[in-house]
Amino acid sequence: MRRTAAAGGGLLVGIDRVKDPAVLQRAYSDSAGVTAAFNINPLVSLNRELAADFEPDRFRHQAVWVPAQSRIEMHLVSVCAQAVRVAAERVEFAVGERLVTEHCHQYTPQSFAAQTRAAGCGRHSARGRTRAATSASST
Repeated sequence: MRRTAAAGGGLLVGIDRVKDPAVLQRAYSDSAGVTAAFNINPLVSLNRELAADFEPDRFRHQAVWVPAQSRIEMHLVSVCAQAVRVAAERVEFAVGERLVTEHCHQYTPQSFAAQTRAAGCGRHSARGRTRAATSASST
């Protein structure tokens, strides 16, 4: 990325700030079903792109908060025992078996700055010294 940004260039990274888990559960399990539809859509794409035979109504969306990882996970949970084909492979699902489709990590400004430092990234001054960016918006 440094090569692509070139001298004097940079990279702007947006992060999702840590929130109350109840707020996250409401957002990722919205009553309108927008997130559920988004989460189910990869099954439709697999059917179209890889000749799979998923029946999306045989899965339900579930958002799961994982506090130790500071993330919310999107799961598709099989509502029945079923077998599907993906390309030439047969895949069996038991009742309650989960497909983890997404990890949505939450960060504090300090935890994100620590990660960028650990990865050898950060904000560079005109003299080329690295300093971690620790300012962030309140959202």
